[in-house]
Amino acid sequence: MPRLYWPLLLAASCALASPGVWAQPAQPPGQVASDAQPQAPAAVPGEAAPQTTSQTANESANETTNETAIESPLQYGVSLGYSRYAEDLMRLSGPSLGLHVRWRQPFGLSRWTLRAQGLASVSRYTSPVSGSLDNSRSWATTWQALHSSVDSMPWGLAGQLQTGLELQTDYNDLRGLTSNGHAGYERERFGLWALAAYQSPVLPSQALGAQHWRMELGVLLRGLAVSYLLQANSSLGTARNNQNMGVLFRTERTYRLQQGDLSPYMGVTWVDKSDVQIVGAKKAYEPVNTTWQLGAKWFWK
Repeated sequence: MPRLYWPLLLAASCALASPGVWAQPAQPPGQVASDAQPQAPAAVPGEAAPQTTSQTANESANETTNETAIESPLQYGVSLGYSRYAEDLMRLSGPSLGLHVRWRQPFGLSRWTLRAQGLASVSRYTSPVSGSLDNSRSWATTWQALHSSVDSMPWGLAGQLQTGLELQTDYNDLRGLTSNGHAGYERERFGLWALAAYQSPVLPSQALGAQHWRMELGVLLRGLAVSYLLQANSSLGTARNNQNMGVLFRTERTYRLQQGDLSPYMGVTWVDKSDVQIVGAKKAYEPVNTTWQLGAKWFWK
């Protein structure tokens, strides 16, 4: 037989003797035949153990799942807090319940974020002049449109900087007789603010258990306070006062958990004295006021 055919015959013999065709090959001395899957290479002392293909695939799947949960564009949340509004001769304080929505990249706009919240409060009214009134109800809303205006932070800082506008509305129902027999009235406030927000970075691989914080600074552009004084005194009308100076500061710390985000928060808003309007035969104005807010938010993923 020509020598050219000898390699072909040798290859055919090896193929017929391979596992799964006829029989398993004999094991070298000191080894036992087994149907178990091949084991991962042993780790060398002082070096990390090599990962198998299945381990790498599982870790990649888990990281993808976490990142998807974090980057969910539309999220809903609730909050429980306490607020205190203070003027020279008046205080409003009590607990609040809130509903929150945040929408990242709305309508496909990659650099934009929309935020909204509504708070319902039951407050206690106190005044050294007018007396006290329990169970005063208040409703407040906040609407934000924020734009990520820069690709990188200045001075080498990490994180995200956003700028935009915030609209605030506030309604107080102070109707009723106080402990001193004074009648109350309804009032509304509106404010348009210029806002800047900074948020520290959170890497997807550190999603669960990671912490980041957020800070917001705002300046009042235009405010309006409407007081329905006629409800307390028939000789008076409705006062509409302009408010043109104010600042706000908020901060929150976010703890990312398996089911969502828990964010304790604190905020303070200061608004200067308004202009003076003549209502009936009296001068009406909104005095300097400060609002403090404390609480915690919960956002589902």
